[in-house]
Amino acid sequence: MQRRILLATIAALATSLLPALVSAKEAVARVLGQTIYSDDTTKPARGLQGQILGPLLQRFAEQQRVTVNDAEVTELETALKLPPPPPGLSEADKAMLRQVPFEMVRQWKVSRALYQRYGGEVIFQQANPMEPVGAMRRFLEEQEKAGAFQIYDADERTRFYEYFVRSHPMVVPKEKVNYDVPWWRQAK
Repeated sequence: MQRRILLATIAALATSLLPALVSAKEAVARVLGQTIYSDDTTKPARGLQGQILGPLLQRFAEQQRVTVNDAEVTELETALKLPPPPPGLSEADKAMLRQVPFEMVRQWKVSRALYQRYGGEVIFQQANPMEPVGAMRRFLEEQEKAGAFQIYDADERTRFYEYFVRSHPMVVPKEKVNYDVPWWRQAK
Protein backbone atom coordinates (compact mmCIF):
# COMPACT_ATOMS: atom_id res chain seq x y z
CA MET A 1 0.00 0.00 0.00
CA GLN A 2 2.77 2.43 0.95
CA ARG A 3 4.63 1.59 -2.25
CA ARG A 4 1.54 2.44 -4.31
CA ILE A 5 1.18 5.77 -2.48
CA LEU A 6 4.87 6.50 -3.01
CA LEU A 7 4.62 5.73 -6.73
CA ALA A 8 1.51 7.91 -7.05
CA THR A 9 3.30 10.75 -5.24
CA ILE A 10 6.34 10.44 -7.54
CA ALA A 11 4.09 10.40 -10.61
CA ALA A 12 2.20 13.47 -9.41
CA LEU A 13 5.45 15.29 -8.67
CA ALA A 14 6.90 14.41 -12.08
CA THR A 15 3.71 15.58 -13.77
CA SER A 16 3.77 18.88 -11.91
CA LEU A 17 7.46 19.45 -12.76
CA LEU A 18 7.12 18.58 -16.44
CA PRO A 19 5.83 22.01 -17.55
CA ALA A 20 8.70 23.69 -15.71
CA LEU A 21 11.24 21.41 -17.35
CA VAL A 22 9.78 21.98 -20.80
CA SER A 23 9.61 25.75 -20.31
CA ALA A 24 13.26 25.74 -19.20
CA LYS A 25 14.20 24.86 -22.77
CA GLU A 26 14.51 27.82 -25.07
CA ALA A 27 12.10 27.79 -28.02
CA VAL A 28 13.97 29.02 -31.10
CA ALA A 29 11.54 28.26 -33.92
CA ARG A 30 8.34 26.55 -34.97
CA VAL A 31 7.76 24.43 -38.08
CA LEU A 32 4.41 22.94 -39.12
CA GLY A 33 3.07 23.49 -35.61
CA GLN A 34 6.02 21.82 -33.83
CA THR A 35 8.26 23.86 -31.55
CA ILE A 36 12.01 23.56 -32.03
CA TYR A 37 14.08 24.06 -28.90
CA SER A 38 17.69 25.20 -28.71
CA ASP A 39 18.91 21.78 -27.54
CA ASP A 40 17.28 20.19 -30.63
CA THR A 41 19.51 22.27 -32.91
CA THR A 42 22.81 21.31 -31.28
CA LYS A 43 22.67 17.62 -32.19
CA PRO A 44 24.96 16.63 -35.09
CA ALA A 45 23.27 17.06 -38.50
CA ARG A 46 20.19 18.43 -36.79
CA GLY A 47 20.87 22.17 -36.93
CA LEU A 48 18.04 24.63 -37.28
CA GLN A 49 18.22 24.43 -41.07
CA GLY A 50 17.74 20.65 -40.98
CA GLN A 51 15.00 20.90 -38.37
CA ILE A 52 13.02 23.27 -40.59
CA LEU A 53 13.92 22.08 -44.08
CA GLY A 54 13.33 18.38 -43.35
CA PRO A 55 9.62 18.61 -42.51
CA LEU A 56 8.93 21.28 -45.15
CA LEU A 57 10.60 19.32 -47.96
CA GLN A 58 8.91 16.12 -46.78
CA ARG A 59 5.52 17.83 -47.03
CA PHE A 60 6.46 19.35 -50.42
CA ALA A 61 7.48 15.89 -51.72
CA GLU A 62 4.16 14.45 -50.57
CA GLN A 63 2.21 17.32 -52.15
CA GLN A 64 4.13 16.86 -55.41
CA ARG A 65 3.62 13.09 -55.20
CA VAL A 66 7.35 12.42 -55.44
CA THR A 67 7.95 8.68 -55.51
CA VAL A 68 11.05 6.55 -56.00
CA ASN A 69 10.98 3.03 -57.41
CA ASP A 70 13.45 0.13 -57.19
CA ALA A 71 14.50 0.48 -60.84
CA GLU A 72 15.59 4.09 -60.24
CA VAL A 73 17.58 3.11 -57.16
CA THR A 74 19.23 0.23 -59.05
CA GLU A 75 20.06 2.57 -61.94
CA LEU A 76 21.79 5.01 -59.57
CA GLU A 77 23.65 2.20 -57.80
CA THR A 78 24.89 0.99 -61.20
CA ALA A 79 25.88 4.50 -62.31
CA LEU A 80 27.82 5.01 -59.07
CA LYS A 81 29.36 1.53 -59.47
CA LEU A 82 28.29 0.52 -55.99
CA PRO A 83 29.28 -3.04 -55.17
CA PRO A 84 26.58 -5.62 -54.48
CA PRO A 85 25.88 -6.33 -50.83
CA PRO A 86 28.19 -8.92 -49.29
CA PRO A 87 26.86 -12.47 -49.05
CA GLY A 88 24.99 -13.37 -45.89
CA LEU A 89 23.77 -9.84 -45.20
CA SER A 90 20.34 -9.71 -43.60
CA GLU A 91 17.41 -8.23 -45.53
CA ALA A 92 17.26 -5.35 -43.03
CA ASP A 93 20.94 -4.54 -43.65
CA LYS A 94 20.43 -4.77 -47.44
CA ALA A 95 17.52 -2.34 -47.15
CA MET A 96 19.69 0.00 -45.07
CA LEU A 97 22.40 -0.05 -47.77
CA ARG A 98 19.81 0.95 -50.39
CA GLN A 99 18.57 3.85 -48.26
CA VAL A 100 21.41 6.18 -49.34
CA PRO A 101 20.85 5.79 -53.09
CA PHE A 102 17.09 5.89 -52.48
CA GLU A 103 17.45 9.27 -50.71
CA MET A 104 19.73 10.54 -53.50
CA VAL A 105 17.09 9.74 -56.14
CA ARG A 106 14.39 11.30 -53.97
CA GLN A 107 16.51 14.40 -53.40
CA TRP A 108 17.03 14.81 -57.15
CA LYS A 109 13.28 14.52 -57.77
CA VAL A 110 12.47 17.06 -55.05
CA SER A 111 15.16 19.39 -56.45
CA ARG A 112 13.63 19.03 -59.92
CA ALA A 113 10.14 19.84 -58.61
CA LEU A 114 11.44 22.87 -56.69
CA TYR A 115 13.32 24.18 -59.73
CA GLN A 116 10.33 23.67 -62.04
CA ARG A 117 8.15 25.64 -59.65
CA TYR A 118 10.51 28.40 -58.49
CA GLY A 119 13.48 28.55 -60.89
CA GLY A 120 16.54 30.44 -59.70
CA GLU A 121 20.21 29.69 -59.25
CA VAL A 122 21.47 26.10 -59.28
CA ILE A 123 24.82 25.13 -57.80
CA PHE A 124 27.06 22.12 -57.94
CA GLN A 125 27.92 20.60 -54.61
CA GLN A 126 29.11 17.14 -53.77
CA ALA A 127 25.98 15.82 -52.06
CA ASN A 128 23.66 17.17 -54.77
CA PRO A 129 25.31 18.07 -58.09
CA MET A 130 22.22 20.09 -59.10
CA GLU A 131 21.14 21.89 -55.93
CA PRO A 132 18.47 24.51 -56.67
CA VAL A 133 19.45 27.04 -53.98
CA GLY A 134 17.49 29.84 -55.64
CA ALA A 135 14.34 27.72 -55.74
CA MET A 136 14.87 26.62 -52.14
CA ARG A 137 15.20 30.24 -51.01
CA ARG A 138 11.96 31.20 -52.77
CA PHE A 139 10.24 28.10 -51.38
CA LEU A 140 11.36 28.95 -47.84
CA GLU A 141 10.30 32.58 -48.17
CA GLU A 142 6.87 31.43 -49.37
CA GLN A 143 6.56 28.91 -46.54
CA GLU A 144 7.61 31.47 -43.94
CA LYS A 145 5.14 34.03 -45.28
CA ALA A 146 2.38 31.39 -45.16
CA GLY A 147 3.21 30.67 -41.51
CA ALA A 148 4.58 27.15 -42.06
CA PHE A 149 7.61 28.12 -39.99
CA GLN A 150 8.87 30.94 -37.86
CA ILE A 151 12.31 31.66 -36.41
CA TYR A 152 11.99 33.73 -33.27
CA ASP A 153 15.42 35.41 -33.16
CA ALA A 154 16.34 37.85 -35.99
CA ASP A 155 20.04 36.88 -35.91
CA GLU A 156 19.16 33.19 -36.02
CA ARG A 157 16.85 33.87 -38.98
CA THR A 158 19.68 35.67 -40.82
CA ARG A 159 22.00 32.69 -40.20
CA PHE A 160 19.29 30.30 -41.38
CA TYR A 161 18.94 32.09 -44.75
CA GLU A 162 22.67 32.78 -45.22
CA TYR A 163 23.29 29.64 -47.30
CA PHE A 164 20.44 30.46 -49.68
CA VAL A 165 21.31 34.12 -50.29
CA ARG A 166 25.12 34.12 -50.34
CA SER A 167 27.24 34.04 -53.47
CA HIS A 168 28.17 30.47 -54.39
CA PRO A 169 31.44 29.56 -56.13
CA MET A 170 30.12 26.69 -58.25
CA VAL A 171 27.02 28.06 -59.99
CA VAL A 172 25.78 25.87 -62.83
CA PRO A 173 25.33 28.06 -65.94
CA LYS A 174 21.62 28.40 -66.71
CA GLU A 175 22.03 26.77 -70.14
CA LYS A 176 23.51 23.68 -68.46
CA VAL A 177 20.74 23.26 -65.90
CA ASN A 178 18.89 20.15 -67.03
CA TYR A 179 16.38 18.51 -64.75
CA ASP A 180 14.91 16.48 -67.61
CA VAL A 181 17.64 13.88 -67.14
CA PRO A 182 18.96 12.78 -63.73
CA TRP A 183 22.51 13.95 -63.00
CA TRP A 184 23.81 10.36 -62.84
CA ARG A 185 22.73 9.81 -66.46
CA GLN A 186 24.24 13.12 -67.55
CA ALA A 187 27.57 12.09 -66.00
CA LYS A 188 27.85 9.27 -68.55
